[in-house]
Amino acid sequence: MSRGCGRGPLQAHALLAVVFGLWLAACTSAEPVADHDAAAAQRAGADTPAPAPADASSVSPAPTPSLSPSSRPNAPLPDDFELALDVVAEGLKQPIFVTAAPDDPRLFVVEKGGRIRIVEDGKLKPRPFLNIRKKVRGSGPSSEQGMFALAFHPEYASNGRFFVHYTASPSGNTRVEEYRVSKSDPDRADSATRRTILRIEQPFRWHNGGMLTFGPDGMLWLGLGDGGVKNDPDDHGQNPRTLLGTILRVDVNARADGKPYAIPADNPFADGEDGAPEVWAYGLRNPWRFDIDPRRQLLYIADVGEYRYEEINVVGLDEAGRNFGWAVREGSECFSGDRAGCPSKGLVDPDFEYLHDDSCAVVGGFVYRGRAIPELRGRYFYTDFCNGRIRSFRYKANGKVVEKRDWSTQVGQVALPTSFGLDANSELYITSAEGTVYRFVPASG
Repeated sequence: MSRGCGRGPLQAHALLAVVFGLWLAACTSAEPVADHDAAAAQRAGADTPAPAPADASSVSPAPTPSLSPSSRPNAPLPDDFELALDVVAEGLKQPIFVTAAPDDPRLFVVEKGGRIRIVEDGKLKPRPFLNIRKKVRGSGPSSEQGMFALAFHPEYASNGRFFVHYTASPSGNTRVEEYRVSKSDPDRADSATRRTILRIEQPFRWHNGGMLTFGPDGMLWLGLGDGGVKNDPDDHGQNPRTLLGTILRVDVNARADGKPYAIPADNPFADGEDGAPEVWAYGLRNPWRFDIDPRRQLLYIADVGEYRYEEINVVGLDEAGRNFGWAVREGSECFSGDRAGCPSKGLVDPDFEYLHDDSCAVVGGFVYRGRAIPELRGRYFYTDFCNGRIRSFRYKANGKVVEKRDWSTQVGQVALPTSFGLDANSELYITSAEGTVYRFVPASG
């Protein structure tokens, strides 16, 4: 186990930040498939496993201390508390997400080009869990497209189901696909089990979104950007009948209407009259990462901005149908587009926002709910792709953002951070496009 990350100013990475997939500011399956034509705003893509060089860093099991009165959830941080980052794995190719299956000690790291790698007992396995590089468009550093996320079914231990989100080659359109783990090898996916869940047309190769996860409700949640080059030229953000610029929520445990999923009855547009049945929320520019905090039943959406603002929105899971304002507004301000006036009725203000100074694209994280660092419980972590500063805040029941903290004085600045992630014990990780996965630990650990 080694400790540390890139420290100091990150200007040397500015050019790569411009072209990598998170710089989003100013600048056949036999199964039925749900097809969606984004341009029309109405309902409307062979694994090639290849060995890779092994590279590993050992990592000790995370400690699980008992809670003391000074480290209860939501208690103020002790003055002498310090945070650190430990290197979990190195030598990855553009890692873009890290996660784990329920009750599984392994880490699964998504590489942007289309591979999923396994870290077990502190070692990066040379053979990928899944390799769909030939199916994925956008593997290069100059593309915003690629493989974005991985979600394990809550009952993965018994059914072996998992889902991936990527942009397909050669079209660049969105794909959400289901696979199952091999019956003979728990470290290998069975490519023959591939089943397409969603196909969504992308009008441009930018703002294609990213996050995919299961909520505490057992539904599959997906974040999609507006699909525009800039300024949302097709007005997807304010059109709930398109699936772009939204958070989607579907039931992959059932099938209905000839689709490989069903629509939850409590989705806000479940009847399809005023919006697409899959849409849970809209008015988003590019919700690259979001977190569903099961403890408080809150959804934290980090939405990447255009020219001036990055924003984080927090809503309850019982607040479906919210409109977060893009592209009427960017953050809490009117957006300088072609719209007449700036209506605010029915639009949700961000709970937290920050200006572009040394920033360019918010990378949302998670509310910490692990046991290894009880001092951090209840605090939401985020960073920015351009400055790499790890920050946190706590969201109070009255809707106030408090205890804002910049941890870069302790842990430095992570070079080109792409995502946060959680293991099966809800411990927190962060990935760097330079090829490294870090774990959050107490500095004295």
